Amino acid sequence: MKRADARTQTSRVMAPIPEAVVRARELNWGVFVDAFIDGAARVGDRFTGHVYFDGSGASNDGMVVVTPPVDIVKSLDGFKLLRSQGAEDYYVLCSLMEA
Repeated sequence: MKRADARTQTSRVMAPIPEAVVRARELNWGVFVDAFIDGAARVGDRFTGHVYFDGSGASNDGMVVVTPPVDIVKSLDGFKLLRSQGAEDYYVLCSLMEA
């Protein structure tokens, strides 16, 4: 997963965890979830949004990131499990931005 703009992130700031992310984390996804994406927007075969609980440690909670190309592989309780194309990374899409 790529950070949208790492230059603007100068220090670690604790972002409040959105309720949708809390609920999504409580579900059994059957795979290791690499990160939870909230307030997302679809951009072709990618999503951009605020990341939480990034398993790689590369992004702080609340940072804006862009996923690699992904496919939606499962829906559960209104959330969507995304799998990166050609890799074994999984992300949970917690909410989409309203247009």
